Amino acid sequence: MPSCKQGLRAVARVGRVLNECCFDAACVACGEGVGSRESRESEDTRLLGVAAAARYAGVCSSCLRRLLDELLPIAAAEPGPACAPYSHTSHTGHTGHNSRCSRCSRTLISEHELCAGCRATEFAFSEAYALFEYRGLARKLLWLYKFENHKPLAELFAALLYHGRLQQRSTAAVVPVPAQRRSRARRGWDQIEVIARRLRRSYAIPVVRALTRARGKASQKQLGRHDRFAQAALQYRVAAAKATKVGVPAAGSVVLLDDVITTGATASACAELLIAAGAGRVEVVSLMVR
Repeated sequence: MPSCKQGLRAVARVGRVLNECCFDAACVACGEGVGSRESRESEDTRLLGVAAAARYAGVCSSCLRRLLDELLPIAAAEPGPACAPYSHTSHTGHTGHNSRCSRCSRTLISEHELCAGCRATEFAFSEAYALFEYRGLARKLLWLYKFENHKPLAELFAALLYHGRLQQRSTAAVVPVPAQRRSRARRGWDQIEVIARRLRRSYAIPVVRALTRARGKASQKQLGRHDRFAQAALQYRVAAAKATKVGVPAAGSVVLLDDVITTGATASACAELLIAAGAGRVEVVSLMVR
């Protein structure tokens, strides 16, 4: 007999079909109609792989195009075919990997290869890759997701992360950065954990929950750069029962997943723990960099 959870999933699927057939749902970003089935067939090629996720998340085709225009250039010199739709000239006028810091993913202004912050800081991770800068429509959608509890956006974020970067790292285990305990208790869920579950379910990405957050540690939002690095080193722990699984995929290759990179303090602290647990190389993948 089907379980209660299976029954609830079936009801949810029926609800989505009825909503799609009978209503023109409003886009969460602009308020316009998400679009009819006929209009979806004419979507441009950049929407391949993410259009269905956007519809599920309640984002219209127009806003999805705007969102793709905000994507930072692909860091890899030779992105795979699935990433080709995302290969475009950035708003800075540069193309490809030359316009981004090879360590933290920030857009370069006058520097070459490394930004000023990365030249002055030693990180435990090998490189960091972000899909967007923390602004515009991308920032609005992240706000809706985290603070307005619009959880279906996790499906869109997972699709963008997969097609934009993780598909090229399919043999590496993904380790989500755990949310602050207070934030998780207030929200009722962990924003990165939900995206990680979507990646595992929709794209068969191996997910290892190898990190935990220490109790009683304050938020880093109001701290300066130096204090962030000092506190980040005390905030995270390796979950001992799961740590042995970290170094298995791809000879120790691990992808650390977070929502926003600010100073790189959190990512570096987590990467140091993972390397100590047996990971040979840690790459950071995030939705945004600020």
